[in-house]
Amino acid sequence: MGKLKKLAGKLKRNKRYIFLFIAIALLYILLLILFKYYNIKQEDIRSLLEPLGAFGIIGLYVVQVIFALTPLPDGVMPIIATITYGWQGFIAIYLGMLTAAVIHYFIAIKLGKAFIEKRYPKIKYYAEKVKGGNEIIKLIYIRVFSIVSFDVDAYVAGFSGINFKTYLLATALGLLPTNALLILASSGLFAESYLDYLNIGFWFIISLSVLAFWYKQSKINNN
Repeated sequence: MGKLKKLAGKLKRNKRYIFLFIAIALLYILLLILFKYYNIKQEDIRSLLEPLGAFGIIGLYVVQVIFALTPLPDGVMPIIATITYGWQGFIAIYLGMLTAAVIHYFIAIKLGKAFIEKRYPKIKYYAEKVKGGNEIIKLIYIRVFSIVSFDVDAYVAGFSGINFKTYLLATALGLLPTNALLILASSGLFAESYLDYLNIGFWFIISLSVLAFWYKQSKINNN
């Protein structure tokens, strides 16, 4: 009974992650069914977008910046970018995320500690987590594992007086893990054999396991 109660407590604390994982998994399965049913190839998509030229990739970048600066959901943008433009699309999305994160950082400094604490009460909780050294690692953990509607690590950095270079490095590294998973998943939409699926599935499970281990070690969301 004690073990079941402990498991129920863990599930309750992590329900946002479970819900997000289920939602993304269902969306992915739906996309996979559609892509296979209609035999959609990446070349077919790129040929449709070819008339846009560089404006298509620039558009992705602009949309990503806008979404990241607002409560609009941008979690599927890396998948959309990879499907449409491959690695060039991912770079556009990555730079868009980085740009928005930098803007959030300077907004946090401009607004000031008192305003941020009043507007976003949970910032104080995360700010406590980054104290005591290893700021880059802790900011990476916050970037990867915090599910909120704004760039929490940017406001934590601004709130805590962390210098810009430290924040920028942590952000640049922190954007990679989850985006790498999404890119790996999106490549599965164009897999052409069972061996391809097994290969992608193997690396996806390995990557997900590493993230799960990091999450357990981070203690970012533990009270």
